[in-house]
Amino acid sequence: MEQLNYAKGVTLNFNLRKPHSKRPTNLYAVVKLSGKQIKIPTTAKICAYLWNSKKQLPVLSESMSENDKNNALSVNSTIFLFQKAFTEFFLYLCSRKEVITSNEVKDYFLENVLSEIKVCKDMANNGVPNVKRERKATKALLEALDLYSNQQVAPSTIKTYRYNLQNFLDYCKSIPRDSIRMLTDDGMKDYENYLRNQKKSADNIRNCIRVVKTLTNKVIVKSDKFKNYGVKPISYKLPANISTKGKKVELTDEEIEAIRTCEGLTPKQMEYRDLFMLEILTGQRASDIPILFNPSLYTVRRGYFCFITKKEKVPAKVKQTPEVLEIINRYKDGFKYIKFESNFVQDETNYLKQIGRKAGLNRIIEFVDNHNNRQRKPLCDIISSHFGRHTFVTRMARIMSLEEIKYLTGHKDTQSLTKNYLHQTDDDVIDILEKAFGEGKEEKVSITINNEKALNELFAYNLFIQIWGEIKCDLDAFKSDDNTRQAIAIIKDLSKINNYPKDTDISKAVDLEHVIFELSYFYHDTKIYSTYKYKEHYFGLEVDVPSTDEVEAMFVQEDIDRPKKQIQADIEAWENRK
Repeated sequence: MEQLNYAKGVTLNFNLRKPHSKRPTNLYAVVKLSGKQIKIPTTAKICAYLWNSKKQLPVLSESMSENDKNNALSVNSTIFLFQKAFTEFFLYLCSRKEVITSNEVKDYFLENVLSEIKVCKDMANNGVPNVKRERKATKALLEALDLYSNQQVAPSTIKTYRYNLQNFLDYCKSIPRDSIRMLTDDGMKDYENYLRNQKKSADNIRNCIRVVKTLTNKVIVKSDKFKNYGVKPISYKLPANISTKGKKVELTDEEIEAIRTCEGLTPKQMEYRDLFMLEILTGQRASDIPILFNPSLYTVRRGYFCFITKKEKVPAKVKQTPEVLEIINRYKDGFKYIKFESNFVQDETNYLKQIGRKAGLNRIIEFVDNHNNRQRKPLCDIISSHFGRHTFVTRMARIMSLEEIKYLTGHKDTQSLTKNYLHQTDDDVIDILEKAFGEGKEEKVSITINNEKALNELFAYNLFIQIWGEIKCDLDAFKSDDNTRQAIAIIKDLSKINNYPKDTDISKAVDLEHVIFELSYFYHDTKIYSTYKYKEHYFGLEVDVPSTDEVEAMFVQEDIDRPKKQIQADIEAWENRK
């Protein structure tokens, strides 16, 4: 074994094992003694871009992630312990008479340093796992997706989840960071900002965040496989949804007939045309239409096909009308060109656009797209299988309730029907109103406006009369009475003015003008009088609404022209009129 002495000096430095690595790499202590370098493992790891080789210290900055800060503090503690041990080692060499071997140098540091490193790391990290032990968010989410796919979730849903989850994987690569601690509300906020910078649509952003949130809350938090990950449920509110307002519309009779009788279609287009006609006749989703051609997937009861929908897993009913049975019987031996595979719905949409162009569906549809931009496109360019479902719901709503329609379409409740599927015209609304007013009969509907209520809620009319009677026409008492302050608050309040139509009769309010002006003058509050005049003007009285400066000028003029006796006389005259 080579023997060493310190006659030529002894130094301590720290080097990275892989100084160009993009991942955390081992940090070594290097003791140089008698020209010999002795490498001693520190058990610490750090990213190369966070290590300052000149200062022999980790980089610390406010922009660092919390995990990087904790790791840097841990590395700092390790370096401090080695430097302390090095000082003691030097004193040990001075007192030692015999030479020392390289193994003895290494053993000295390992015995005196490593026992303290674990304690210091725990203090620096505050209990947070170090870089080596930190679990990856992407790996956890992919494993969670595999578990989620076993929970009777539709394959199309899993396919969509996997597609949207790829955005999170790309996000982790671009930062670069991949930590289980990203599955938090703050982590979702950062993810949303990233998606917005990528110019993703609002719907896309919602879907991407929803996937991470769902897999975290329903699988990672609840599954025993991830119980040691320390992940808590994500409560982050999804971004507001910007729906494609007005894009899906009800097809007119002429448009439906143009599709049904369209000529020049290829055999495959004819098959897709028949499927779309079936969607219009039944209101079913495109994904549920194949069920009607497979007797093993439905039962027949009292003239209805009965089955469970694929998406919502709820019962749906299809009435066996002659038109429906005709299309189903036409393909009782199967389809020649159409295959009900995973991409069937998208294929149908593509073929419907071809059919729409041949059928001349050129009606211009105005709508708001997913990026909240207003668009104008011909119907043939935006038509999809779902237009049939929208047409069915809108037409059925004219003859039955939404509660009844949901049993046909397989909706869990009527909220979605009201929000997404109804495309009522003015005639539809008028028919509903006429039915409510008497089955279409022309009747005069009289609506009584409670003028007294308006006078009291907006002008405190009865309260002013009550106060005036209780204080025996004493003007000074009137000004200081607590009920007077309540009446003033009512006069100044404009929040209830829209509760009454503008033709409400509030003409009796003019009787209060002398008292209200006196109160406004007494409290030097221009808002009392100007708000009172505004309310009179709002309900059609031919009065001018004075500005604040104009009311101030009126107060000054009162100081000059009107003695207090005259004011008292006016108030008493007003009382006599009551």
